Amino acid sequence: MTPAEASRLIEAARSGSDIPEALVTSALQASGDLPRPERRAIVLTLPWPPSVNAMWRTPRSGPLAGRTLLSEEGRAYRRAVADAVLQQGSPRIGGARLALDLEARMPDRRRRDLDNLPKAILDGLTYAAVWDDDEQIDDLRTWRSGLMGGVIVARLSVFDRQQLELPGS
Repeated sequence: MTPAEASRLIEAARSGSDIPEALVTSALQASGDLPRPERRAIVLTLPWPPSVNAMWRTPRSGPLAGRTLLSEEGRAYRRAVADAVLQQGSPRIGGARLALDLEARMPDRRRRDLDNLPKAILDGLTYAAVWDDDEQIDDLRTWRSGLMGGVIVARLSVFDRQQLELPGS
């Protein structure tokens, strides 16, 4: 793909055109905006998560008073993630140590904190049995894409601890 073709595809995706995920990723890599993965990654497109406040609730009275519980919206999101994973081939990682890259394609132009996104996504992927437990993630990155769409593109790969070792350590 030429740089001019990559630029046109990226602009079309940013303007909201329906471009296949693999084509957008190739264009971003060709333009240098997305590093080429050095290891094989599983790529999943997931629905936009609810806010942390909407994900959890704490009843003030009754037998569950004072306990923090997953809300109906949180349960619906977990099911939506499981459905999305199923539609994309139901990858299973097992117990390997993992690296997870979360590309946030904002649903609109409102300001948002990126640190509110991972918890619901990780819980949803655990519920979908992509991995045994989200404790397996050793490398977690969340970043705001210039592309819109109201989705999270999750790139999951086996973590290589040697990438973090410094010479002489």
